[in-house]
Amino acid sequence: MLAAAVLGFVGCTTPVATTDAPTPTATPPAASPSVGEETALPTPTSVESPPAVGQEVCSALVDRLTPEDRIGQLFMVGKTSTEPVGEDYRRMLTESRAGHVVLLGNSRDGTAGIKELTDNLRRAATETEGIGLFVAVDQEGGAVQRLKGPGFDNMPAARVQANRPLPELQRSAQHWARQLSAAGVDVNLAPVADIVPADHVADNAPIGQLERHYGETLDEVGPRVEAVVRGLDEAGLASSLKHFPGLGRVAGNTDFTGNVADNAIGRRDAGLAAFRVGIDAGADMVMIATASYERIDPGVPAAFSAVVIDRMLRGDMGFTGVVISDDLGAAQQVADIPPGERAVRFLAAGGDIVINGDAGLQSEMTQAVRDRAAADPEFNEEIKAKATRVLIMKANRGAVSCLPS
Repeated sequence: MLAAAVLGFVGCTTPVATTDAPTPTATPPAASPSVGEETALPTPTSVESPPAVGQEVCSALVDRLTPEDRIGQLFMVGKTSTEPVGEDYRRMLTESRAGHVVLLGNSRDGTAGIKELTDNLRRAATETEGIGLFVAVDQEGGAVQRLKGPGFDNMPAARVQANRPLPELQRSAQHWARQLSAAGVDVNLAPVADIVPADHVADNAPIGQLERHYGETLDEVGPRVEAVVRGLDEAGLASSLKHFPGLGRVAGNTDFTGNVADNAIGRRDAGLAAFRVGIDAGADMVMIATASYERIDPGVPAAFSAVVIDRMLRGDMGFTGVVISDDLGAAQQVADIPPGERAVRFLAAGGDIVINGDAGLQSEMTQAVRDRAAADPEFNEEIKAKATRVLIMKANRGAVSCLPS
């Protein structure tokens, strides 16, 4: 899970704006099934495909890109937020054509210092056809707040945020997102939609022990996930639900531990509805966990599973947006798989953006995807479709122009 110390992941806040925001409305049913129970997921009601004309224009833009530039849009590469942009990193951005960067480490440089860094990253990146670099960060609150210092509030953990009334939580999310936007950040890799049942909190290393969850039931988590997604959107930031299909019942942290598996979640688990709420609220992305799920696709990390990505997320849940991986670079969970194979397997399973927390591995990952695309015409066509989805998301957030005004 892209949120632990290996990637720089480990209050009182300043007052937030008091203007009224709409109260989130897409709450789960009052008598929702218990997490862990199998239930038929409702038919998606508010997930819409991109406008046809926008799809065509963005697809035409993708056709004009070189194969290298298309593939570059499918990577998000880690950059330590406490160090300047060095020559090695500049060279990596140029050679890989990476379209996204994720800031790692715990910075106290404030909005001014981070804005200088993001400006330098954009100057270092190769901009083709007016496609801007996207900069992301994990800014959940509590132990997982990457950016602090002047201009950034000290954000409480999600479990504490959950005590706020929903309209206030939505306003808070908007307020914190505006601080990120002022620092040149485009994406907050949040909110966490994982449900951690009460009897798992103490031994759930990735979520429960860090208080990253909004609650222990669907009725607690769903409305709060919606409020945060809407708050981020109101501030113009892209969001990412995580970590599908859920890390709330595993013991190990996939950043530090291998062979992390969930033996409880099934394909129709009631807890998946928390992700559905976030999707219906307009989440730009869904992040896929690297744990394996024995009742879904035994022995296969979810990030490499077409059952999880294509059949569950795309098919069962109707998600048409961008599918992003949890870290496939520095995470111990995937360390025994060659880096290039990790990237290819995620994309072949249906994913769109590979997160690589170790920039030193980027050349190997990029080359493996280029080689597979050159040798496999079907995979190459899938690359074009993935790049189109990514550009539609970036267009919606102002980083490229390929949607009708």
